[in-house]
Amino acid sequence: MNIELRTARPSDIDTLLQLYREIYGNTYPLEIGTHREKMHAAIVSNSFLWIVAESQSAKSDTEPFQAQVVGSCVLEMDKHNGIGKIEALAVSPAFRKSGVAQSLVEACVTSALNEHTGFLDSIYATTRTLSVGPQLVLLHAGFLPLGIFPNAHRLKEAETLTLVARFRPGVLERRLLVQTYPPKLEALLRTCEQATGLSFAQAAASQFQEAPASAFQLDTEFEIIFAERYVKAQFEKTRNSRQESFYPFHTPNLLLTSPELGIEVFCLFQKSDGYCTIVSISKSLSDVSPYFREILKTLRKFGMLYSECLVSLANTEDLEVLLAHNFIPSALYPAMLETPEGMMDHVLLSRTLEPLHFRGLQVEKKFQGYIKQYIEAWQKQHLEGMVTYGT
Repeated sequence: MNIELRTARPSDIDTLLQLYREIYGNTYPLEIGTHREKMHAAIVSNSFLWIVAESQSAKSDTEPFQAQVVGSCVLEMDKHNGIGKIEALAVSPAFRKSGVAQSLVEACVTSALNEHTGFLDSIYATTRTLSVGPQLVLLHAGFLPLGIFPNAHRLKEAETLTLVARFRPGVLERRLLVQTYPPKLEALLRTCEQATGLSFAQAAASQFQEAPASAFQLDTEFEIIFAERYVKAQFEKTRNSRQESFYPFHTPNLLLTSPELGIEVFCLFQKSDGYCTIVSISKSLSDVSPYFREILKTLRKFGMLYSECLVSLANTEDLEVLLAHNFIPSALYPAMLETPEGMMDHVLLSRTLEPLHFRGLQVEKKFQGYIKQYIEAWQKQHLEGMVTYGT
């Protein structure tokens, strides 16, 4: 078997579309594997590195070699923030267990994370959990297990994703160590310590007692604008007047707004499966806390089934607001963003409106602690305070 790696060309698009259909049928959720124009834009962009694996074979000794694309891997890069994302990793079933996936990942990350010439601080990826193979590929490539996202996407049914990341040498040593954190993050931090070997021993749980979400409730109405080009333009237009936000590779396509209150909430929403990421808000979460329940209610009416937020571990106030509104700590991304003081850790919190679904879940054992802490947090959130009567 002769496999060669090379960068993708626009002429590969038809073959790549066929590859993703061969593996996923019509259920692949990423436009970078289904949308011809967006695939072309990525292949010619300096913000993407698209590597394909090509098999060289001949039907007989007298016939010339024929090239066939049998694998694909994409690295999307945010060079300004020093972060990358591995996505669209796919290998034809006939070429699995031959090291093709591992070679594709290494080709994408090696130069970007080189200790001396690398231009990214970290690269992350999410993996499905219908099989353990993709997790093993990334863990064997030096990625660290950072968490899970139950019910994050729906293909045939709701699926759990894992989060992994690999770091340029020396980056984790420059982490900015926080002094306090919300008590509800304790289990996630301890789990991350065990799974990665990182330490949070310098930090202690804060004494702040969160108020119940119902105490924040105020009635108001929000309007939704779901228009990709308009929302993107508005997002760029208001960049300097909004609270500084950081959510790499998530460009909003939905705007939830209340002109009377001066609140704008920018989200990335996938109508196909109800996935919603809250990318940015015009004010801090603590400022919009009195209206946050209504914001979530409005998004739910529009079709949101799963929501996700990314918050700095140092931002205790915003973390407390999310925790009070039933968001559960799902993953911890260390050294995610460089600040003048050092590399800042970030927490990803999620909220699912569907029953937890772990049937058929296949995960590498390093993720078991994350599943355990998530289930325990869910139980405390939904069952704590239950009172039974009778004999």
